[in-house]
Amino acid sequence: MPRYALSFRGDPLPTPERRLPDGWSLELELSGIEAVLDALERGAIGESEARRIARTPAFREMIRHRRDLGYVPEPLIDEEGLARCLVGAASSDPLDRIWARLHPGNFFDLADLAMHRTAYRRLIQELRDRAGDVGALVLDPVERHAPVGTVFRDRLSLAVGWGIAGWATTATGGINIEHFKDCYEELLRTLRHETFHRFQLRVCPRDPAADPASFEGITSGGGDASNDQALYRGLAYVMLEGSATFIAGDRDPAWADDVAPGIGILQRIAAEEEDKTVDALLNEGLRSNGPFYGLGAVLSARIVDAGGPRALGESLREGAPAFALRAIAAPGACLDLDPSTRSRIERLGALR
Repeated sequence: MPRYALSFRGDPLPTPERRLPDGWSLELELSGIEAVLDALERGAIGESEARRIARTPAFREMIRHRRDLGYVPEPLIDEEGLARCLVGAASSDPLDRIWARLHPGNFFDLADLAMHRTAYRRLIQELRDRAGDVGALVLDPVERHAPVGTVFRDRLSLAVGWGIAGWATTATGGINIEHFKDCYEELLRTLRHETFHRFQLRVCPRDPAADPASFEGITSGGGDASNDQALYRGLAYVMLEGSATFIAGDRDPAWADDVAPGIGILQRIAAEEEDKTVDALLNEGLRSNGPFYGLGAVLSARIVDAGGPRALGESLREGAPAFALRAIAAPGACLDLDPSTRSRIERLGALR
């Protein structure tokens, strides 16, 4: 599938294979995207209404995620900018209509919705009518890999957003629907990935001084030495993104291509003293599904192959160094990790 689905395919939404256990549920937040479609179908929207839509929870969190990433180039979208794009996408002015037809990415991807309103309305209605099935399809692999006795309730939000397909904040997981349309295979894969990030917030150990709803608490640790703290952050991001990638869908042979580059970045982080350089290395590992995703997915697969599905959830509960050490100790091909870095990881694991 291309990174951005250009047309609707007519794919059917699958039927779940099983019901979720008691205590597991997923709510779909569709009101924001439905308000956009309502405005587009009327053919006009005032500035005050556009701002109201831009302030709905799904769009507010979409904007928040984009701004918090830290590496998206400016200018960054804000409430005012999104409102202007809504006004333009709904406009009947001939120049605005031409602009909307020229490219689906115009008006921050809202041009795509303006040109295919009926198809999007049909898709959103299908998701609303079968919200329970969507929740079961998304949560099934999460529950299978969770520690025994875990329960999880959460929310997923649908928005629109240029350049980023899926996202998660401290409030919700979400997707920008235009990237997928009715390609349910890829849509569900991304929903699982982002929902698993929300699950990680519930089970991973964290710095007690950090915001309990923040991923920063999970990536903070490593004692007093700055390079140990940096290595801990790197391991945490490998664990967070890699386990979510593993959960999202079938195993991908291409993950193996990320192992050597990902380990190389970790080892460079372990040797680095400067915060700015560490941040650049972390971005290298993460940006555009960088090597940390595939490396962490391979580590997750090793944990599951050695200990069964629920071992993955248990490793998350133990923290990032323990996650890495479980995978390193698992049977299989040797991971080319230098002895010094491995010793550092073992020391970090002993701090928990």
